[in-house]
Amino acid sequence: MSKFSRSKGQRGERTVAKLLQERLHCEVSRQLSASRDGGCDIKIHLGPITYLIEVKYHTKVSQSIIEGWWTQAIIQSALQASKYANPIPILIYKQTHWKAWECRMPWQYALWQLERTNRYNPTYTMKTHHVTVPIDILADIMNGSKHKTISSGKMYVSDNNDIDRTTLGVKP
Repeated sequence: MSKFSRSKGQRGERTVAKLLQERLHCEVSRQLSASRDGGCDIKIHLGPITYLIEVKYHTKVSQSIIEGWWTQAIIQSALQASKYANPIPILIYKQTHWKAWECRMPWQYALWQLERTNRYNPTYTMKTHHVTVPIDILADIMNGSKHKTISSGKMYVSDNNDIDRTTLGVKP
């Protein structure tokens, strides 16, 4: 990996850490040994949940690349399962010239947080079902484990991801 690529990745991690810290109102920092040890880039403990976040800031993003990153996040989460109760893999990625970060998490976990039911099952196959949301929505979902509530409690579903982001309450 080139020095430029490495520094771009670190810049992305710092940006995501700052965005999450502003939205979650808690201390968020990068895992500096992540690249050496093969762990996640950012680790956040909120209540009984540990979020293991993988950050990718890439020049060109494709669905196959995202699938590889998602697999990496799931594997890292599975490796941490004995160390942390309720490890949730999160993938946050952005193509260089995109305006917003996209966030992927297990669908079953998102439903559990949004509905506050006991549907979350850690043995559920996270690789097969997931949801991708803007970072503001991710922060609301993560705050749910802290405050026992989700902003306005609304969830929008789309078959082809063509919903206008302002409908979701995401700032441009």
